[in-house]
Amino acid sequence: MSASQQILFWWMLFAASHMLLSSSKPRAALVKRLSTRGFLGVYSLVAIFTFVPIGWIYLNNRHVGELVWNFYGVGWVRNLAITLAALSLTLTLASISQAGPTSLLGQGQSARGLLRITRHPMFLSLGFWGLSHMLLNSFTSDVVFFGGFFVFGVVGCLHQDMRWRKDETMAGFFAETSFFPFLAILTGRTTLPLRELPYKSLAIGLAITYGIYLMHPMMFK
Repeated sequence: MSASQQILFWWMLFAASHMLLSSSKPRAALVKRLSTRGFLGVYSLVAIFTFVPIGWIYLNNRHVGELVWNFYGVGWVRNLAITLAALSLTLTLASISQAGPTSLLGQGQSARGLLRITRHPMFLSLGFWGLSHMLLNSFTSDVVFFGGFFVFGVVGCLHQDMRWRKDETMAGFFAETSFFPFLAILTGRTTLPLRELPYKSLAIGLAITYGIYLMHPMMFK
C-alpha cells in the first residue's frame, strides 16, 4: 500500500472504532462492565493506538504522491488558510473548557458560550483546522491526512447528533443550538451573551497557537 492508502486505512479504523465505542448500546454495555472510568480508559487507548499510526506514517511521508492542486503561491488563499488555522486551533483549545452535553463526559443539558455558536465547537474547529492545512499542503498524502480531520470532524458531529437526538431530555439543547456555526443565533433560537465566552481559555488558546505559528518553520521544514 502507498503511504496515502495507509493513512486512509488508519483514518477509517480510527473513525470506525471511535464511533462504535461512542454509540449508545456498546458504550452502555462497556460502562456497565468496566465502570465509566474504565470505559474512558479503553476509549482513550483505542483512540491512541489507532491515531498514532496516522501521524507517524504522515510525518515520514509528507508531500508524497501527486500534486492535487496548488494554491501555495496564491496570496489571498495563503492568508485565508493561515487565519483559518489560527482561529480553528484557538477555538479547539478553548472549547475544552466548555464541553457540552454531547461530549464524551457530557456536561449539563443547556448551551452556553461557544456552544451557542455551534453545538460542536471542538469537532468543527478541528475539522476546519484540517481544511486550512489542506489548502496549502496539497500532495496526495497531505490531502488524505489533513482531509481526514475535516471529514472526521463533520461525520463525528453528525454521529453525535444522530445519537443524542434520541434522548428526549436533550430536546431543549438541540432546540437552542445549531450544527452550522451561528445559525441558531441568526434564526433567533438563541442569543450570544458575551459574558459567557471563555475569555481566559481563548487567550491561552491564542497564545499557544501563536507559539506554534512561530515554531512552525523549525518544526516542519
